[in-house]
Amino acid sequence: MKSITVSTGASRKGIVGNVVLEVSLWILALVILIPFYYLVVNTLKPAKDVVARPMSFDWSTLSIDSYIKAFQDMHYGHVFLNNLITTGGAVILIVLIGSSAAYTLVRRNTKLHKFVYYLFISSIIVPFQMAIVPLFKIFVKMNLMNTLLGVILVFVFTNIAFVVFLYYSFIRTIPYALEEAAKMDGASVLRTFVSICFPLLWPVTGTVIIIQSVAFWNDFFVQILFIVSPKYFTITRMIYANVGIFSTDWSALLPMFVLGMLPILIFYVFMQKSIIGGITAGSVKG
Repeated sequence: MKSITVSTGASRKGIVGNVVLEVSLWILALVILIPFYYLVVNTLKPAKDVVARPMSFDWSTLSIDSYIKAFQDMHYGHVFLNNLITTGGAVILIVLIGSSAAYTLVRRNTKLHKFVYYLFISSIIVPFQMAIVPLFKIFVKMNLMNTLLGVILVFVFTNIAFVVFLYYSFIRTIPYALEEAAKMDGASVLRTFVSICFPLLWPVTGTVIIIQSVAFWNDFFVQILFIVSPKYFTITRMIYANVGIFSTDWSALLPMFVLGMLPILIFYVFMQKSIIGGITAGSVKG
């Protein structure tokens, strides 16, 4: 009788816990979806209704004119290309440098290499803002201010430590016997890394690509500090340039937000399965 009572009490607690979890998830979903609904709905209605009736939607007034205007006002093709160059260039560099640096630190395994690794790790906790002044002065002397290359280098500089940490942890799980077999066949260190080790790093590489791509694409802080000329504006920088000092035309600005996040959202949707598959493979392997 006692055991039946205990099991009944446990099942009730389980039901209550599931209900609380379900309600919490729905609340969280609403917190995320309501601003998204507000954003999308107000890009499809006339300008006069954006302020007057921000949460309502009338199918009879549906219009994409605001998107056409935003596309033209932003010079979308140009700023999209700048975004693609800075994000793509930074991701490629950070994957190549981060993976090769982590591989060297793991396989050398000397006191000096351990010191360098801990130096990388310690820099993760240092806020990027502390390096702004010296970084600004260095870039001025090297003529990297107001250039896309400068933005790419800042992205790499501020995120390389985290990427090395991810690669370092994963490479330690790869059996060294695979590389020894390649060396016995006469393969160089570079050939061993490129042919044997790097293909096995896809789980962490996929994670790095998606995390850093989203961060770089949506970055505003670096853009506002290091980019001045409209020629090198990215999407976020161009959106900021369209914000008024005393007033803002939200009917014109909201479509810019959607156009800004749409490419990276599509990228995430297409990459999601491969990234989740890579992470799952990495967890099974570990």
